[in-house]
Amino acid sequence: MRSAFVPLVVLIVSLTGCSLLGGGDKHQSAAEAPAQAARQEQAQPQSDEWRMQSLEKSFLEFREEQARQKAELQTRLEEQDRKLGEMTRQLEDISKKNTQLDSDLMVLKSTAQARANAMPQASVRMEPTPAPAPAATSTLSPAPAPRPAPAPRAKAAAAPAGGKTGHDLYDRALKHVQVGNSDEARKLFEEFLADYKSSPLVPNALYWLGETYYHDKRYAQSILTFKEVTRKYPKHDKAAASMLKIGYAYERLGDPSNAALYLRTLTQDYPDSDPARLAAKKLKSMGE
Repeated sequence: MRSAFVPLVVLIVSLTGCSLLGGGDKHQSAAEAPAQAARQEQAQPQSDEWRMQSLEKSFLEFREEQARQKAELQTRLEEQDRKLGEMTRQLEDISKKNTQLDSDLMVLKSTAQARANAMPQASVRMEPTPAPAPAATSTLSPAPAPRPAPAPRAKAAAAPAGGKTGHDLYDRALKHVQVGNSDEARKLFEEFLADYKSSPLVPNALYWLGETYYHDKRYAQSILTFKEVTRKYPKHDKAAASMLKIGYAYERLGDPSNAALYLRTLTQDYPDSDPARLAAKKLKSMGE
């Protein structure tokens, strides 16, 4: 009986110990719960703050990248503006060159057309010009001399045709002008100007050389030749006539402003000359 009671007591003690142990674990877990909750509550703000810092950093980096891109874009725009300005200046230069080329082309076309249409004519048709100087219209040849001896004849043959002043050569060239043979007249006048540079007929020869170009509608070349007369011989009577033909030639080239400029200058510098009166009539017909 006594031996059966002992195991029963052992069993009761064991159960009581387990109950006490289980109750201790529960008591310990209940005591630690507030601390864990506090740690979790403390960790939660730290986690939110990290997220805010991370977002703010990302936003700042984004703004910084935007600023960098904006600066690059601004630099590119400024570069494009600079290039556009250069292109505009280049276009303006090209436009000016095109205008000059158009003017030169007009002169070249006039010259080419004149060469293509140039043919000997029965008479020359020119704008009204004052009568040439007495020396220019002289057609007298030197009086025939007595029959020379053989030696003097050989010496005379070596001299240029027309004597010291070249009257004969000048007269032959002028006759070709009067019949409209401008090519032959031009050759003879150029020969005269080369051989008789000190002749008093040089201003007249230059003027009529310009007339041959004007007759052939080579207006640009005629202007250059007439200007040579006005530049080298401003007091010669052919200077006024040359200025008149410069005005006419500019008008034929489609340049009325330059035409009017030279015609007005003619009326001011040579007011009592016949070319000045013709210039005044021309200016009036041009509406100047």
